Amino acid sequence: MKFIFTADTHFGCRFLNENAGARNSRLIEHFADIADYAHNCGIEYILLGGDLFDTPYPDENVKAAVYRVFESHRDISFFAVSGNHDPLGLTQFYNNPPQNLFVFPDTITRADLNGLTVYGVSLSDSFDAPDPWSGFHSDGKFVILSHGTLSGKGGFCLDPRSLSQTGASMCLLGHIHKTQSVILPNGAAALYAGTPFGHGFDECGQKGFYVIDSDDFSYTYVNTKAEIYTEYTADISSCTSVTEVMDTLARVRPMQNEIARAVLTGNLKEPFDIDCSCLLEYFKNSFIQIKDETKIDTDIFENAGDNTLEGKFVDILLNRLRNSPQSEHQKILDAIKEGVLAIRSSK
Repeated sequence: MKFIFTADTHFGCRFLNENAGARNSRLIEHFADIADYAHNCGIEYILLGGDLFDTPYPDENVKAAVYRVFESHRDISFFAVSGNHDPLGLTQFYNNPPQNLFVFPDTITRADLNGLTVYGVSLSDSFDAPDPWSGFHSDGKFVILSHGTLSGKGGFCLDPRSLSQTGASMCLLGHIHKTQSVILPNGAAALYAGTPFGHGFDECGQKGFYVIDSDDFSYTYVNTKAEIYTEYTADISSCTSVTEVMDTLARVRPMQNEIARAVLTGNLKEPFDIDCSCLLEYFKNSFIQIKDETKIDTDIFENAGDNTLEGKFVDILLNRLRNSPQSEHQKILDAIKEGVLAIRSSK
């Protein structure tokens, strides 16, 4: 028997620099595509490893759209644990789930999938929780479904040794958004599904889900049709004007299914003001974000303290830098750089 394993869909995510409503609608469509894949392949079960929602209180439209995906695929049985973003004790969606969605309670509970036993447990709140599998053991062929971090914090704090001692043939885990397979001390695999679609530029690249064969617990990764986040680096070291920067960016051509960001890099010999917001407006059909990470060969602090506009500007912000927390330093340094470049380019 084959079944699908996925996790961390995070519906209701806010999405920086994007239309959150439109993006969530697209992701829910791609979730429906996974269910369609199961239907077309004769797969009757989909296991969800937690964080179905990004928040316990998703928008009503998001909840309704997700509910419709389950309702429109009644030939498929879904089995889910809740995660730290949608804990069982706070997420109302789980109080009255669709008929074909079984949500494991916050105590270890057994479910049978046509001869395959699944033990699952949900997080009851959003805080880190101790390993629920410590001391648990069962015989026979079974898998466990949980949301947490191996040898660390985040969701359930999972101990590879206790997972191994359960006797599970495979451990299916959510929380880590990258696919990952860890071999436990007993030789069984702890498999992170990752997220089936990216939610930002910290999740670049192709995403997908797993199809697992319960006979031997082999698995295949299947790509989703979801848009791919891609970051393009543009070295503008040789540029001396915004026009030349625009010519460089024009040579970057993202594919149709990419959500792209351009990052400007390099050392500028002749500093000039780079207005990323204006560049983004011009290239809005290619990128959703343009970042300036260039450096300049000249010393932006060389005139600090001078009785000039630049000197006084730098002096004021350096004083602010000295009295600000570390978390604010990069923002202030960026402001100094942009201000100095603007002052010098206006001369």
